[in-house]
Amino acid sequence: QAEKIDKTHHLDALRKWDQSKKIYLDALSLNRNHLAALLGYATCLIMLNKYKKAEEVLKKDLEKRTYYRDSSERWFLLGLLKRKLLDYDEAIKSLKKALSLKDNYIDAQKELAFVEKLKNETIDKRMKIYKKMSLNHVEPKFEQFNVLSIDGGGIRGLIPAVWMSELERRTNLVSASMFHMMAGTSTGAIIAAGLALPDKFDKKRPRYKAMDIVELYRNHSNRVFSRASLIPYWLGLRSKYTDEGRKSLFNEYFEDSRLSES
Repeated sequence: QAEKIDKTHHLDALRKWDQSKKIYLDALSLNRNHLAALLGYATCLIMLNKYKKAEEVLKKDLEKRTYYRDSSERWFLLGLLKRKLLDYDEAIKSLKKALSLKDNYIDAQKELAFVEKLKNETIDKRMKIYKKMSLNHVEPKFEQFNVLSIDGGGIRGLIPAVWMSELERRTNLVSASMFHMMAGTSTGAIIAAGLALPDKFDKKRPRYKAMDIVELYRNHSNRVFSRASLIPYWLGLRSKYTDEGRKSLFNEYFEDSRLSES
């Protein structure tokens, strides 16, 4: 049930994954060597982003449990985990091992192809593609009112910026042409403002492409997230980050633009 829901709504599925995890834990309390329960428990941990614990489960007592060590499903899950940890070489190695144990393992074949594509299409290669793009701008003329809402998340704000770069590449349109309104929280607000800000000389065109925002994060993340002194932070007297670096950076990118202009 969790897998089915996850295909359409990941947040709703999290509760189901957590419930499933507890069920597998109960099963393992009765039989700690139950293969299906071990694999199910590891799957739940991965889907709940508990990667360190998942790796412990996938690598525990392998010498004693050879049936578990030689399970193609375990190697597949290990490959999936390594891919999520961005360790593509280890992911490929694990997935090839899974396929050596079960050559018609469709999920492992698909995952291997995906990981190899991720390894070959590095962010630097994508940046070169995005820089060469010539995008069009048209006024959105949809019957429905399209709203882009971007969450915050610190440096993870780079992720939606990369997604928007890929969306611009595939549609050959700037982001402002695809949405009537763009909004965001925290770092998401920075991205939304950057994508919606009009050009200095042509107010009908946006000043920045999504790729420009990606470069802002990649090249100046230390200024966006300049850390405060640790002692005042530990004492609860100051926030973890200061405004000094980001203020000067945003002055460079946005100058004296007002929020009402974006």
